[in-house]
Amino acid sequence: MKTSSLNSIYRWAIALLALVSLLVLPERAGADTISAISSGTWNDGNIWSGSTVPTSADTVNINGGFTVNVTSVVSGSAHALLVGETGTGALILSGGQVTNFAGAIGAYAGSNGTVTVNSGTWTNSDNLQIGFRGTGNLTVNDGSVIVTGATGFYLGNGTLAVNGGSVSSIGDLLLDSSGDNNTSTATITGGTLSTNNRLIMGAGGINGQGTLNISGGTVTNANIAVMGWNASALDTVNISGSGVWNSTGSLTIGQSGTGILNLTGGALSVSSNIVLASNGGSVGTLNLGGTNVGGSTVGTLTATGIIGASGTATVNFNNSGALTLATVMSGALTVNQIGAGTTTLTGTNTYTGATTINAGTLLVDGSTASGSAFAVNGSGTLGGSGTINGSVAVVGTLSPGNCPGILNTGAEIWYNTGNYNWQILDATAGAGTGFDAIAITGGLDLSNLTTAGFSINLWSLSSTGPDVNGNASNFVNTNNYSWTLATTTTGVTGFNAADFTINTIANNGTAGFINPLNGSFSVGVTGNDLMLIYTSVPEPTTWALLAAGLTVLVTFHRRRA
Repeated sequence: MKTSSLNSIYRWAIALLALVSLLVLPERAGADTISAISSGTWNDGNIWSGSTVPTSADTVNINGGFTVNVTSVVSGSAHALLVGETGTGALILSGGQVTNFAGAIGAYAGSNGTVTVNSGTWTNSDNLQIGFRGTGNLTVNDGSVIVTGATGFYLGNGTLAVNGGSVSSIGDLLLDSSGDNNTSTATITGGTLSTNNRLIMGAGGINGQGTLNISGGTVTNANIAVMGWNASALDTVNISGSGVWNSTGSLTIGQSGTGILNLTGGALSVSSNIVLASNGGSVGTLNLGGTNVGGSTVGTLTATGIIGASGTATVNFNNSGALTLATVMSGALTVNQIGAGTTTLTGTNTYTGATTINAGTLLVDGSTASGSAFAVNGSGTLGGSGTINGSVAVVGTLSPGNCPGILNTGAEIWYNTGNYNWQILDATAGAGTGFDAIAITGGLDLSNLTTAGFSINLWSLSSTGPDVNGNASNFVNTNNYSWTLATTTTGVTGFNAADFTINTIANNGTAGFINPLNGSFSVGVTGNDLMLIYTSVPEPTTWALLAAGLTVLVTFHRRRA
């Protein structure tokens, strides 16, 4: 059976289960129904129809704009508890406990229910539904809300706010779970939200939108987590501040619909893989650093791997500071560096989608596969001492090595406005130890360059770890030198020395070539390699000796004549 069919069956099964849970309440089966007729305290019989305090056999409805309070000395019970059954109602726990079989906040169309737990315990032995057909709001400031039944916890059209205390479910925790065109928002600023089973977003009706904000506290699921379960679902998770999400099992961002996860702080810990865009037509996006222009801070990410599956899968590095990712990326996914910070990839990555550097710096100290072509755009920088097995197109900046070092790549093509930031530590040492270089498997295409179109920015260092700008060692300005900028296996095409501008002063983030000069730099080709050449200008005494030598030769020639 196709996955889409299974998803459809699962969606309707959840909807049917939720509906049955309401239909089988005693109110619908002929049992006693007790409704609030005024606001007051739960154990005051005068606020209930029939002047009777509800028992565990009763269906309890809180409507009419009434508010029922449970205090530290109160123990309330019901078979079914509906806060906002068909109208508006509220329940406030400030101690004590309420126990019922099934609970609903905002049960039917047009209803609006609100439950606030400041302390105490609310226990649902079957399931709890928030905003099934109406609108429901649950706020937990302290105390606990417990769902012990296998059918679990449902957040449909409404909100869940956990500021302290705990919300726990033995069964599934389902967000964006019921009805068509519903919007659900869960916000965790403290305390815990946990399930002993799965956390699933977007398994309700069509066009559901769900948001999970974790800025503090902890969210935990003991089984898999899925975002965007249905094809029309749009689900977003925002992890920031000190918020933590611990997922046991895999995390799927975009099962059949759309899933977006923004990690701007806190921590995301997944004991298995993060899967992006699981099924065809789905969209899965992992934003490390959120969506702000220029980037933001990034939280801690722990996962076995990041896998692009059958849909549209994207990883965006939108960090404003330094970020190192050791987690291996694989499958069909697109990788973008869009933040102003620096991202370092240390894993052996095998993903096959494009890699684009639009801003900031992407350092490859691990490796990427041949199926991923790199594009370095105007404000972006590519560097590192690893291996890029795919092709590289440069409009922005190349900064190979790690002070200094060698970056290995596939075939490269350079365009006007491009830059090569080249560091030198020791003028007589080899490539990778004395100066930066690029080792290209394939060719280097320079045919798109025009006069002064590409810049070589020189940067001398006196020491490294950290880098110290200064005089490179063993450089004698009266000597001639030739250093390798790039080696290739198939040659350099379209070379013209006039297409290069060589900057010896600070430029494009470099500090310039600080050693005193007595000559000039140029770019040339030797065999298959692109070279940086320093040619010294002879001292005046050298010119005088040459002139004297010429005079002697001319005089000798005339005498013989």
